[in-house]
Amino acid sequence: MALLLGVSERLYWSLENGVVRPYPRTMIDGVARILNLTPVEAEALYIHAGHPIPRRPATRPDPLLVDMVERQTGCISYLSDEAWDVLACNPLGGLHAPWLTKPNANIVTWAFSPDASFQLREFERCWALPILAEVRATWQRCPDNARLAEVVAEVRARPGVNALWERTARTEPYLGERPMFFPLLSPDPVHVHMLALNPFGDQYLRWIIMVPTTPGIELI
Repeated sequence: MALLLGVSERLYWSLENGVVRPYPRTMIDGVARILNLTPVEAEALYIHAGHPIPRRPATRPDPLLVDMVERQTGCISYLSDEAWDVLACNPLGGLHAPWLTKPNANIVTWAFSPDASFQLREFERCWALPILAEVRATWQRCPDNARLAEVVAEVRARPGVNALWERTARTEPYLGERPMFFPLLSPDPVHVHMLALNPFGDQYLRWIIMVPTTPGIELI
């Protein structure tokens, strides 16, 4: 193994015996490849060696999951990836939040666009800071996601956003209710509750379900 990895026998012996010391990233990459480690085994190895876990190649979401997202009733339901690009949404999502169906729709870039102020009310407190807190945490955790880095750079370049970015702290982004405006439902903003789901085994997908909580308001 040491010969295949191009390292000293002593260094590889240290890894095999669980010695905590700096190991070259290329060495750890080689071990995972040569031993054909499972994703779980590889993650444990990278963590032990003190290196970031490599991001898995992007894959298309399971068609069954997409079908479930699109079949939801009584709520806005959409699926996005790690960079917040929209992958699917249900008919009610397209009706009450039509931006979800636009080509190359992205949750974060839309939220910080001028168009979003029409629908996202009390924006800075209820939307901007929670969104940026989650984006910042994901961005720091996934430094090799080029698409996410592109989204972050685009949003931070917009007026006033970088100042909000510097104010963010890690919070639970989906707790509580937030005001939104749905002109087909009410002349006044309504409160919505958001539920975020991650499919088991794929932490790179987010299934968001958004339900009105204002009494007497139902999505139809």
